[in-house]
Amino acid sequence: MMMAALTGVIVWRVLGLNEDVFESIPGMSMAFLAHFLDHAFRVKEGSPLGRFEVPSGRAIGIAALVILAPAAAAEGAYLLRDAPESADPVASWTIEGTFEFIEIGSGEEFVGDGQTVPVEVHSDAAGAAADGRNVVGLIATLVYGEDETAGGPGCAAPGASDAAPDTIGGLLQRDELTGSADGQNVEGTTASHDVVVEWFDRSLFESGNGSDVSESELRASLDGGNVGFGPSSLDLTVTVATGNGAFCNHQDDGETVQWSVSLVVLDYTLTKA
Repeated sequence: MMMAALTGVIVWRVLGLNEDVFESIPGMSMAFLAHFLDHAFRVKEGSPLGRFEVPSGRAIGIAALVILAPAAAAEGAYLLRDAPESADPVASWTIEGTFEFIEIGSGEEFVGDGQTVPVEVHSDAAGAAADGRNVVGLIATLVYGEDETAGGPGCAAPGASDAAPDTIGGLLQRDELTGSADGQNVEGTTASHDVVVEWFDRSLFESGNGSDVSESELRASLDGGNVGFGPSSLDLTVTVATGNGAFCNHQDDGETVQWSVSLVVLDYTLTKA
């Protein structure tokens, strides 16, 4: 009986069934089965319960039910008692946080009309400032002026020498993620625009709350992982436009573009509402 019980327990564990039903139940069942089979083979007459007479198979079934039912009930109570509460419950949350920008590259390039000038940056340039941080995006800032020139006798006419705005473009890429944006220069002043690529749920963060969601699901939407670490590229382009006027010649070969690229770091906290 002991060997049968041990065998039942081992088989139950090997099959992985002990995660749902504790192995004591199959162990006890195997022990009782071994007892009945042993008695049936060794003693052709008489009761498998010794001096007690069992007249029919129905009575045997009732006896088995009486023995196993309390054990099953006790086992169920044990499992219910020890069942842990969900470690990641669904709830409503308040989301608060701030952004920080860590520059990883900057420079100045002359970009001719119709040309594309690529520049490369790497997160390693951030050094220890980015270690363990939640990097959720990249942002490039482009700054430019207008260097169009005009000359000729007709340039004295009102508006004849006015420059036409050029289009300055940026394409920011990190692996397969890209972001692009264009801006235009203005004569007599400095203009700028940003190019952004992100890999987190900005709309969720800006909403300031999450409802009927677990903490792990929220963090999966707000954490950047390792996506931002490695090389990235920025392509600069310029499309020139020139003003015109009778006897007023305009010259514009391109623009000088100052650029910088930074890691976007999000620090946030989650509080149950």
